[in-house]
Amino acid sequence: MSAPTPSVLRPCLSLIRLLLAVVFLSGSAVLAQAQVPNVDSACGATGDPLAIPIHEVQGPGESSPLKRRRASVEGVVTAAFQGQSDDPFKRNLGGFYLHTLPGQEDGDPMTSEGIFVQSSLPVTPGRIVRASGTVMEEYDMTVLTAVREVLDCGASAEIPEPVMMTLPFLGLEAPEPLEAMPVVFPQALVVSEYFNFDRFGEIVLSLPQEGFDRPIEATQLFLADDPMAPTWRTEQELRRITLDDGGNEQNPTPVRHPDGSVFTVETRFRGGDHVEGVQGILHYAYNRWRVHPTAPAVVRTVAPAPASPPEVGGDLQIAVLNVRNYFVDFGVRCGPDGDMECRGADDATELRRQEDKIVAAILAMNPDVMGLVEIQNAGDDRAVRRLTEALNDASPSGTWAFIAAGAMGTDAISQGIVYQSDRVTPVGVTAVLDEDAFVDPRDTGLGKNRPALAQAFAAVGSQEAAVTVVVNHFKSKGSECGRGDDDLLQGSCNGTRSDAAAALLQWLDEDPTGTGAPWLIMGDLNAYPKEDPVQVMLLGIDGVSGTEDDAVDLVELYQGPNAYTFVFDGRYGRLDHMIAHPSLAQRVTGAATWAINTDEVDLIDSDTTYKGPSEDALYRPDPYRVSDHDPVIIGITLP
Repeated sequence: MSAPTPSVLRPCLSLIRLLLAVVFLSGSAVLAQAQVPNVDSACGATGDPLAIPIHEVQGPGESSPLKRRRASVEGVVTAAFQGQSDDPFKRNLGGFYLHTLPGQEDGDPMTSEGIFVQSSLPVTPGRIVRASGTVMEEYDMTVLTAVREVLDCGASAEIPEPVMMTLPFLGLEAPEPLEAMPVVFPQALVVSEYFNFDRFGEIVLSLPQEGFDRPIEATQLFLADDPMAPTWRTEQELRRITLDDGGNEQNPTPVRHPDGSVFTVETRFRGGDHVEGVQGILHYAYNRWRVHPTAPAVVRTVAPAPASPPEVGGDLQIAVLNVRNYFVDFGVRCGPDGDMECRGADDATELRRQEDKIVAAILAMNPDVMGLVEIQNAGDDRAVRRLTEALNDASPSGTWAFIAAGAMGTDAISQGIVYQSDRVTPVGVTAVLDEDAFVDPRDTGLGKNRPALAQAFAAVGSQEAAVTVVVNHFKSKGSECGRGDDDLLQGSCNGTRSDAAAALLQWLDEDPTGTGAPWLIMGDLNAYPKEDPVQVMLLGIDGVSGTEDDAVDLVELYQGPNAYTFVFDGRYGRLDHMIAHPSLAQRVTGAATWAINTDEVDLIDSDTTYKGPSEDALYRPDPYRVSDHDPVIIGITLP
């Protein structure tokens, strides 16, 4: 507590305050009501206690020098997110942003002139207000909280023009001096992440590195031991900004499109599209710089939804699709022993919606052989059996069949194969690689990689097997496998995946189907092209580059190194592969990904969880967002 002011000084202080009040009023020519003597006497130079300038509250560092102290601040309201009735989205951050009055800035480029005031007391943008509360750092952002009073000072001021910002930032803390201030990004930024769009209304916008149209995973382009790999990833952190929606609500409804309208299927944006003129208040929370919009942005379509699958030619077409936990059972009686929680659809309605999308995607691709990843693992093949029935019900020919593999391994999910029996015939042995050297190569006692499923096929009427398809789903990067197995750049369980790749090659070299047909490794390897597991496969059984047994990455061969099937944390890459034995590669006519999933927001998927009626109505029984991975398709000629 400060010492009481000596009575002899009180007249002097009163005079000083009066003079300051005159300066405050006369110097603020931008005040809309400066000539009207109705500025509240509790504001300006006559306020008691005197308001502390916002730039002094912010200070030149990463945190406020007045942290945990009571303070009064004054300024013009630049934006209010308090669930206003005239806002169609009812966005509510529980407060408003205050900015130093024009002409009263300190001119120091290291201090911000804005602050976020946590208060439900209503304010209007453009009004001058005085707020009293406690200075705190929340999520590393300076805020005024525990606000007891917000006083309208009886005057208005022009809202300051937004400060122009551009990417890349010079450093992760470079935006700090503009915290809580109006900003605008004039650049055309790329929509690169939308995982939290449905949950929190967030979109990550990026400025890709030169020569690229979107952010690409480092290990998509560089080997893990290449010094460029970590540098590449660090660079990307400086090239992104999160466009938020101005609300704290989870699963908002309706959902705000970046152009300020209500998000619809017809007007939806996709990954790779451009957003220009992002304007709003710069905010920091959850380890990300973000903008809460105060004006609509311009969204330009760059990556329109492909109407049909790519042409790959050939006598036979083979595809693989991650069906994202296609389960036909609900509850907790799933897995090979019926003691695991079921995944995927929560009820019959969701299952029908999911199934309709899967069927639409498969029929649109119309492959002769279709590999399935993330399908319910059951001894009676109930999931792949039901899917086959659904395909036949929707197909004019009605000739879809499936490979009966039974339960494979110990996980709740496994792989499957469906095919068109009027075009191809399965030959040889249906083979499953479930040895420990493959599923648990580090001897942890737990199944890590799902068993591989192999089946050879011949064209109908031919006695010669054309190809052995091998459907895989390697251990994910999500859960740790331990020291020596996890890798900083390549993710958790990189060693487990790499050992499995070597074991898979050894198994295939022994011709498990007994047909001698060249193999095609396909599926979700949970590894990007330059990571160890894929590199092991490409070296072939001898492990030496440049020899006759080198395998071929078909997608890279036909689409180049930037082809993607997945997006994670705003970086695109290819986890789903078609890797061919060199003799088969000579017969491949084309290979391509089909961008129906990665670029789409999950608001349009089949899941109804956490969706309001308007969001639930975004669903369509079409191929788009059938999964979170894009399918891969190849064409081959017959031997």
